[in-house]
Amino acid sequence: MKKYRTKFDLIADILTVCISSPCEINRLFYSISVSYSRLKELVASIVDSGLLEKNEYGFKTTPKGERFLALYSELYSMVGQQVVRKTIDERLLSLAKEHSYKLKQKDRETGFLLLEGKSKKVIDATSYYIIAQREGIKVSLAEIARLFHVSPNSVSRMKKILLTIDSYEKVDSSAKSSLNLGKGY
Repeated sequence: MKKYRTKFDLIADILTVCISSPCEINRLFYSISVSYSRLKELVASIVDSGLLEKNEYGFKTTPKGERFLALYSELYSMVGQQVVRKTIDERLLSLAKEHSYKLKQKDRETGFLLLEGKSKKVIDATSYYIIAQREGIKVSLAEIARLFHVSPNSVSRMKKILLTIDSYEKVDSSAKSSLNLGKGY
């Protein structure tokens, strides 16, 4: 059964999508998964409240919007629920990009070259999955593939990368600490 998203959940999702870089209404439409008319209505009210601003490149989350997101997350943590959004968490994304870099470096050092030719998006999505698991966030590879806008066929590539990481550990037991990997992959 699908969980009903409140207006605050939708606002948080919109603000999260627009936090790192300005985005057009179409990107929001595909990221948030609500009707176009409902989205336009929500965006207008968020802009009016000062949480989101419109510039020449699209919509961007304001400092007031960032404060809303912090309070929103804090509110959910106070009641013991984890905030699960259908958008990419920027903090986890930066950790995942760092993880991807270390992973590619380790791949070249060991001479496996198993990641060679794999799409950057697929490697980043896999790293995001690993980091999310380490943070205790329950998410499937298919959900991550959707968030990163990679094809459903990429899930099998992501699984191969996870197996590659496992093979690194068999070759070098210190790889786990150098890659900073956690449980759940």
